[in-house]
Amino acid sequence: MDIYKKIKVFVGLVFLCFSFLQINDPDYFYWVSIYLLTSLFTFHSIYKTNKYVRFLSGFYLLLSLSLIYKGSDNEVIMYIFPENTNEVFGLMLCSIWLYFLPSINKNMD
Repeated sequence: MDIYKKIKVFVGLVFLCFSFLQINDPDYFYWVSIYLLTSLFTFHSIYKTNKYVRFLSGFYLLLSLSLIYKGSDNEVIMYIFPENTNEVFGLMLCSIWLYFLPSINKNMD
């Protein structure tokens, strides 16, 4: 297994763990779906290139910008940041990863 496939397996497992950690969230359906989709597209990219993940990346970016615009509820859930900040960072992380995922496939060929 080459280094790019190992990186994809690792990142896919990280996003899978993120989706598992969201199960106890009040709005778990959204966050489990977001992280699970990112994980599934990452695992799928090991075998086949999907250039349409950039559209999902753009959707996640717009969603994160709407959360920034909505404002913070100032409820500190994790020890450092409010929940809204965690959600924005998570969406941006998914968006950045999915945007660059097709170019990682091109480097493998």
